[in-house]
Amino acid sequence: MAIEARELDVACEWLCGVWRGVCLRGDEVGRERKEGRGWVDVGMRERYGVRYLRITREVAFPTSTVVDASDKAVDEDSDDEVPYEDEEIIERSGACEMQQLRTRVCYDIVHSASYQVPLVYINLPDLSPAAASSPEQVYSLLVPDAYKSQMQAVGTMGALSMGEHPVTGSPAWFVHPCLTQDAMRAVSEREANLSPEMYLMRWFGVIGSSIGLSVPIEVGQAVQTYSKEAEVGSDNIGTIRVP
Repeated sequence: MAIEARELDVACEWLCGVWRGVCLRGDEVGRERKEGRGWVDVGMRERYGVRYLRITREVAFPTSTVVDASDKAVDEDSDDEVPYEDEEIIERSGACEMQQLRTRVCYDIVHSASYQVPLVYINLPDLSPAAASSPEQVYSLLVPDAYKSQMQAVGTMGALSMGEHPVTGSPAWFVHPCLTQDAMRAVSEREANLSPEMYLMRWFGVIGSSIGLSVPIEVGQAVQTYSKEAEVGSDNIGTIRVP
């Protein structure tokens, strides 16, 4: 199931409006951000005449910091015995302490002229070039456990590939769109009049969720509300107003 560039642009603008409305009135957005699940920013960008949607998340992930116990330990050449209690203290001081760090993930959603579907490019600006280009690191940060085997089974590097961002020209990860039309058709086959807005929401469920780009709870609830209002108040069920 395809979508035209103009339709995707309309849907992305609409999502920006939904996001602004949610941010003005909900605490759920802040809670999801703290848990590393929510969106930090949503907005349209334009470069070289090409418009695209950027969604920024903060991903929480554990890292271990080893406390250097060398200055606390007794010199091995010393004749002094180390008391049992002190040995425990030294052992504990060298243990790994788990901390929660956050890194930004930028998802750029552009229209693929070749496949006529949304195409997402992913950038991790806070990571070192080596970490940001590591498939293991990227899969660990972005792909939920439920999707890992499925994603890695597609091709030699999995469904995620490294390529050139079509707008910025910088290296970025992307989900190859060759199967997107079939996947969208499978989840939308009973909806002949699917609006661009609802197409985008379905796309998040099919493609976005596999790379950690799930729709936040408050945004999803707002979309349901606007969709119901459109069905009740308009003969054109494909029209959903921007809040």
